[in-house]
Amino acid sequence: MKLENIKNLLDLGGITLADGRRIAPGRILRSASLDEVSDLEAAALSDRFGPLTVIDLRTDTEVQEKPDVHIPGVQYVHIPIFKESVIGITKETGADTGAYIKRTWNRKAIRAALPDMLDIYGSVMRDPSIVARISEVLHLIVKNALQGRATLFHCSQGKDRTGAVSALLLSFCGLDRESVFDDYERGGLFWRGKALKDAVLLTLFKWDVKAARIAYKANLARREFIRAAYDAIDEEYGSVERLFRDVIGLSDEVRSRFLAAVTEPANFQSA
Repeated sequence: MKLENIKNLLDLGGITLADGRRIAPGRILRSASLDEVSDLEAAALSDRFGPLTVIDLRTDTEVQEKPDVHIPGVQYVHIPIFKESVIGITKETGADTGAYIKRTWNRKAIRAALPDMLDIYGSVMRDPSIVARISEVLHLIVKNALQGRATLFHCSQGKDRTGAVSALLLSFCGLDRESVFDDYERGGLFWRGKALKDAVLLTLFKWDVKAARIAYKANLARREFIRAAYDAIDEEYGSVERLFRDVIGLSDEVRSRFLAAVTEPANFQSA
């Protein structure tokens, strides 16, 4: 069954690592929010990937406005990576920035509601509270794998918070940096149509080309965004390896056990 209402659903399975092993399918999944999942899709998701843990990376406001559909037998964990203010959520805008922009004509307010993604990515890994939340997510994914549980983690669109967690997880698996960035860009492909549509609407109906450019970039997973995050990691911690070992607390021994749980030989034929 095709899971059409689970937007931007991606499986990290199939990614080949430096040692020739590849991540096995169905072990680590990522997506956009699960608020539109049908009953049939919920059952299929549970049957196909169970036992399964869903980690919701969204803010409290996002969860309240668009709660995930309950899936029987699935463990839910809410670990908000950001505070609302980081991504521009206020009492006025709510979590749906697009809806706010549609009903607003003030250019200054519209631009203020659009997040500066390059600035966000360049600063989040310098914030100890955000790093602590990301650490909690990574530890849970590792714990699940060692217990034979699959993990699906998601935010609202499945490209920024989800993309950053996925990038760090792949780095922990030993994937080289440029390949990590390649995979990060994959998370924005689903939203290319929305990016263009939002930019056109802002240009035609709000007469704001600058806002259109900001919105277009914000809807994509651009390589420069994740590169800014990794540059910050290098500056703050020395390297991503030191981040894992000294800050997040994931040792080489834990990495070996995790890889044994989530990888398979490159020539292995999955059922």
